[in-house]
Amino acid sequence: MDRYTRDEAKVILIHAIEVSKKLGGTQKDIAIYIGAEESDITRAKDNSSEKRYLKDHQVDLLIERYGKPYSMNKGRYLVAKKCTDTNEFCEAYQDVILT
Repeated sequence: MDRYTRDEAKVILIHAIEVSKKLGGTQKDIAIYIGAEESDITRAKDNSSEKRYLKDHQVDLLIERYGKPYSMNKGRYLVAKKCTDTNEFCEAYQDVILT
């Protein structure tokens, strides 16, 4: 079973292309790096069918070099709390650290 859906792989690829462009790279550079044909990169980027053009290990390579889009990162999100004094702040800070 695939670890990445077709849509996830597409979002990661588009992110990698944008990061690569900012660094002066091209789609061809990405294709060489992940061991794919340049035409596969184009097909995967514009893919609207159910077919996957990138394998999981290729997507892993993209993430390793270019990272994931922020929207895909899972993590812990904190909500700001307004404190009236330093003691209240220190107690709130300890709650965050210990959880």
